[in-house]
Amino acid sequence: MKKERRFIVEGENAKNRVPSELYQFFSGVGKTLLVKGNPGVGKTIFSLTLLKEMGERENGIYVSTRVDMEGLYNQFPWLKEVILEHNIIDAAQDSIPESDILKLLYKKVVDIDMEYPMVVIDSLLCLDAITSADEDKKLEQEIASFARRSATHIVLVVEYAEIKSLDYLVDGIVTLKNVRIHGEAHFGDVWRGGLETKDSREIVIEKLRGTPIKQKNYAYSLYQGRFQYFEPFLPKPLELARTYVRDPADFLSSSGNKDFDIILNGGFNKGSFNLFEVEHGVDQRYVHLIASIISNAVLEDKGVILFGIGGKDIANFQKRLLEAHSSKDVWIIKKCDSSIDADNVIPFTENIYEAIEKIHELREKSKKEFVYILGLDLFEYYMGQKDTIKFVEEFIEGILGSNDVFVGIVKRPQQIIDVISHIADTHFVFKDINGSLGMYGMRPKTGIYNIALKAGDELIFTPIV
Repeated sequence: MKKERRFIVEGENAKNRVPSELYQFFSGVGKTLLVKGNPGVGKTIFSLTLLKEMGERENGIYVSTRVDMEGLYNQFPWLKEVILEHNIIDAAQDSIPESDILKLLYKKVVDIDMEYPMVVIDSLLCLDAITSADEDKKLEQEIASFARRSATHIVLVVEYAEIKSLDYLVDGIVTLKNVRIHGEAHFGDVWRGGLETKDSREIVIEKLRGTPIKQKNYAYSLYQGRFQYFEPFLPKPLELARTYVRDPADFLSSSGNKDFDIILNGGFNKGSFNLFEVEHGVDQRYVHLIASIISNAVLEDKGVILFGIGGKDIANFQKRLLEAHSSKDVWIIKKCDSSIDADNVIPFTENIYEAIEKIHELREKSKKEFVYILGLDLFEYYMGQKDTIKFVEEFIEGILGSNDVFVGIVKRPQQIIDVISHIADTHFVFKDINGSLGMYGMRPKTGIYNIALKAGDELIFTPIV
């Protein structure tokens, strides 16, 4: 009897192309997995990814009923490192009878004595059509029995999403689907206006016999012809960057993250107002990007003024920032007794206009470029809606033609969003998607990007396509 396998699913060496539940599921032997979904959701890429992640190059078999070997290799060049040529069976072209399909698979698996074999049949419905449609159920039962008797993992791809008799025979079921993501209006309600409707993808784990399902739904992408699921974004303590990204041009200011700079078409335009809209459920996870912007500005010896970026992590980050760069023009606007003499603090008591006047003085006095990151929700709390809008308009007018960059942070359900979004040079929305952190651009118009935190605290932006 073959032993169960063990996959690394946690830590830096973890495999992470598909949900960790599937690695645990396939650590057993003779499992059958049904992959369901409508055309175009990526079932073939997902199944081939399973072959790559779960098997060895000599042990994967792909039974195709619609794409020949040459077509597969052209579409997925990386597949050459996953499946040997003689293990790709073109059932449609070769017109293999039903009884011979299982005999051929048995010969490859048993006679060659494959270690932990895995077979993908793509798709089962096409195979049924080729091999007598009157005996569909018999074929399905024989495939399930073959998996158990030969200790072979079998992945069955079908072109539907509804429940059918096969669902009860297999050990596991996943459904892939395209979904529409809607923008948020007030207190978690969705705004179904077309302006904030974006395309996304979702994998649903319906059943995994004998395996706990810790999360049922995940977002995924088919970027660059590869399947990639996105696990929940778990924030880490914010760290000061040790290196920085140089401004790519005289008129651009880098965010400190190369992926985000590409989305920005090189970086923030100098003299621009950039709006970050944070939806419910995101909490403080977006501040990793804020920390990148701050670190890069400080390391480039720019002035930085911060206000209203809440949360314990960002407070600790600001404290370490001041300790490491106390001699630089890093200023934090803070409500406190104005008589308190604290370095790098712009105090105000009740009237925040005291701090605004101090900002203008610092700008006039310093010859540096400045980056302003201001939480406009707190501005609205202290100033009210109308005065906050007036402040933003005047501040934007003040930095026009300068080399400064203004990043304003707003949170739903702030009423000012619908007004100031029209005067923003860029506008990005941060959104929770099944526990992962998503972002999309309203200006510039973009699809959804997943934001993941990789080794070294680097943020990776992956388009969901």
